[in-house]
Amino acid sequence: MGEDWIRRTEKTWRRSLRKKVEEYLARPSLLEGGEDGIIIYPCQLLDPCYSIPVGCNLVIFQPRPQAKIAVLYENRVIGSIDGDAARDLKNLFEADPRLCRTLKVQVTAMDSLSARLEVTIAERSPNGH
Repeated sequence: MGEDWIRRTEKTWRRSLRKKVEEYLARPSLLEGGEDGIIIYPCQLLDPCYSIPVGCNLVIFQPRPQAKIAVLYENRVIGSIDGDAARDLKNLFEADPRLCRTLKVQVTAMDSLSARLEVTIAERSPNGH
């Protein structure tokens, strides 16, 4: 009786693990464009007092493959991109080495209360300029 319970429990656990892995792998990437192909990346500002106007051009930069994604304004790091957005940007940089781990982006929304802004890719040139 105890061995049967162990086998059923193990079978149920394996099935739930397989289902979770399939769901994780089936999630769509942020880089798979929707109808209009515009992708919005959330950015957390390092200084909550800093305000960036909507429409301002910024640069996304990743110095090394394992490093965080930094958001630059002129020559200063003003924020970072984390989570799924960072994972998708890292995959993009690995897939296209001509980008030199840089992308020009444009601010689409700014929330000064939560010190967050949203950016979209403005230009996808090989050297980020």
